[in-house]
Amino acid sequence: MHSAKPDNASSVQALRGRLGPHVAPDNLYERCKSLPFAGTVRCGLEQIEAGSWQEVLLDYEVGASGIADGATFKTTFKFYSDWAPFQTVDAAAANFISAEYQAGPLLQGQSPATVQHLSVRFDQKGHERPFQKAVIVDIVDGYLNAGDHIIIRLGDRRGGGPGTRIQTFVEDNFRFRCYVDPLGTSRFVAVPGDVTLKITAGLPVRLLLNGSRVARPGVPVPFHLSLQDRWGNVVSNCSATVALKAFAGRDTVYHRTIELPASGWSAARIDDLPTNRGDLRLVAEVPLRPYIVAAEAFVSFDAGAPAARIYYADLHVHAHDTVGTNSPAYNAAFARDIGGVDAFGYTANDFQISDADWSAGVATIGDFNKPGRFVAYAVQEWCGSSTAGGDHKVIFLGDEAPGFPYDKEGRHNRTLQWNENMKGTTAELGRWPVEELWDAYIDDPEQHLVIPHVGGRRYIADWHHPQLERLVEVASTWGHFPWLYQEVIARGYKLGICANSDEHRGRPGGGRPGVQVFGVRGGLTGIFAEALDRQSIGAALRARHTFATTGERTALIVRCGEYIQGDVFEENGPAAISYRFLGDRGWENIAAFDHNGELWRRNLHEELGYSERLIRLRWGGARIKDRYRWASWNGRLHVLDATIQRFSASGFEHSEETAWRAGPTDIGFRSETYGDADSIELDISNLEHARFVVEGTIGGFVKVGDPRKPAPFVHQPEFRWEVSGAELREKGELRHNLGGTELFVALERLTDQQLPLDLAGQFAVAPVNGPFGFRPVYLFGRQRDDSKIWSSAQFIEFPLDRGAES
Repeated sequence: MHSAKPDNASSVQALRGRLGPHVAPDNLYERCKSLPFAGTVRCGLEQIEAGSWQEVLLDYEVGASGIADGATFKTTFKFYSDWAPFQTVDAAAANFISAEYQAGPLLQGQSPATVQHLSVRFDQKGHERPFQKAVIVDIVDGYLNAGDHIIIRLGDRRGGGPGTRIQTFVEDNFRFRCYVDPLGTSRFVAVPGDVTLKITAGLPVRLLLNGSRVARPGVPVPFHLSLQDRWGNVVSNCSATVALKAFAGRDTVYHRTIELPASGWSAARIDDLPTNRGDLRLVAEVPLRPYIVAAEAFVSFDAGAPAARIYYADLHVHAHDTVGTNSPAYNAAFARDIGGVDAFGYTANDFQISDADWSAGVATIGDFNKPGRFVAYAVQEWCGSSTAGGDHKVIFLGDEAPGFPYDKEGRHNRTLQWNENMKGTTAELGRWPVEELWDAYIDDPEQHLVIPHVGGRRYIADWHHPQLERLVEVASTWGHFPWLYQEVIARGYKLGICANSDEHRGRPGGGRPGVQVFGVRGGLTGIFAEALDRQSIGAALRARHTFATTGERTALIVRCGEYIQGDVFEENGPAAISYRFLGDRGWENIAAFDHNGELWRRNLHEELGYSERLIRLRWGGARIKDRYRWASWNGRLHVLDATIQRFSASGFEHSEETAWRAGPTDIGFRSETYGDADSIELDISNLEHARFVVEGTIGGFVKVGDPRKPAPFVHQPEFRWEVSGAELREKGELRHNLGGTELFVALERLTDQQLPLDLAGQFAVAPVNGPFGFRPVYLFGRQRDDSKIWSSAQFIEFPLDRGAES
């Protein structure tokens, strides 16, 4: 918002002549006309390392508007940023923020501003999406003059604090967008010119190696190698010499030196692995930089595999044109070259995407789509509230132009028309509720796939369309949602399973988790398809020939005779279900479920033989099913009448989740869970006579206030659980449920044997139909590090004369 400036000094003189005699501060009129009405904001930084600790100064110069007594100034940034939440309580602690007033120069005859105080607070939802996170400065007891300054210090170090922890993921153009309420009316004006920062990766600390877990012998299996910093960002402009070896058993069958480029991403594609030497274990390391953690990956060759090789997909990725980070091209390239996925979904929140941005995004995806190499789809995210059905993705499977944002009659297929660039304030309804979304695409269901998901506005299973909906999403960066699949299976819906990243941070393809809202690794969908092109992948997705992982390149193959997961078939007599779990960390627990819940289970720790010394404390779940679901755990394990020889943490997503020795008998822990689980493994003496006390607090989302003190979980703000070592030794597993959405703490015995990476077997399912005329059966597996996998169900119809209804 700008006021007109005088053309020259003569126009000012002309104005004064027309006004005649009057009183005004000398030259203040000229100053006001030279300033932007809403002011300007500056920052001394241009580039900053992701996840680093900094003090960031934002200098707002008040514009010609001035700021009235009781008015407000805001510095905002996008809600998906995991920049550490700010606090205003302790100047000596991390992430302290301050705001101070600095008077500008006064002109002759001008009165000074009267402001007495600036009050500052941080609100997680203090402005409009996507710029929701807001540092809010209130003008207390007085006004500000044009030319005065408000200095905001993010991570103020003057009180002894370490600064503020920057967001953990890279971004080409991170923005602070500022707003001022100049008249104290709560009507805000955007300050022209966003403050932009380039957030870059840190130093390399590990290698990442991604590729297919299973293929038929002789089928090429590409792998992708990259250098990553400690937060999981790909490193750029860092050359390195990588030694890659492949082992078949004890034999080295492949050895290659790979030079990572000195410019661009430090990454490479490997296309020449041997595929006829048996199962491979791949190891990549940087010999000249031993501090870089080596990467390990596995690939198995199976002549009877359901497809030439397993394809992995991330079908839910946002770019900066809605609520994501970096461009559609950046995200597609990252998914292909770093994430190493085979199929990708460029996803736009339908109410937020502009027509121009959608057209540009679809064109970009068309350029990236290369049959045989990389499949790219355009995806509409229908953003209805839960009362209208909840979030659904629409994947446009064909090569023709998507029927979005407008159908052939020119009606828009958005949830509603409501974005930050719109004119006016009225929301124009489009497809609402979800029945109208189905109506938009029901004429050609084979070329569309509608996937309900949890995300923010979670899907409610009161709605289901069997022709359009074939999969449901059970894991993403928002969390793990096994309860959702069990819910739809119990209702008799013939839905398969998928997992995707729902990526907002520019790290698609099972990328590393951030902090706060998106606190777990993004998921992946495994697909059995005979070819890598849009139609073949789309047909396999609609056939439910899928499994879902929590971001790992693991695999799960389920068969019943000639049928695989996702199939609907008849079976006479008991159904013999065979399975093969292929992992990378060791399977510890596998189970089968039907519409009634768990029907079969294997505990590999028990099967291999419990150790007399190794145990584990495990905790997890979520507070609620909705958006701000995570549980913030702050606890302590007391081990009495036994000695803790050593301990280690497992399942922690990043360095801000931690466990520590809190005394001779105590281990402290702090973490957040989103439906996942974290754990501490211990080597102790005297298990038979030991006593264990687990206690702590469970908190959650802090919208406004001190983020160091999570809001207590109202149903179970504190917990305490005491058990004996004798009871644990006898039962092997003990669990204490804490309510919420599968919140729990557990003590479990562990084996000291190697857990299997390749686990196969068979079990029988009795010929009993569910109340809907068939029996759905799906499998689940968990590795020692809490990585998980689920299969799509098999929908087995037992003839009525041979099977009863359950």
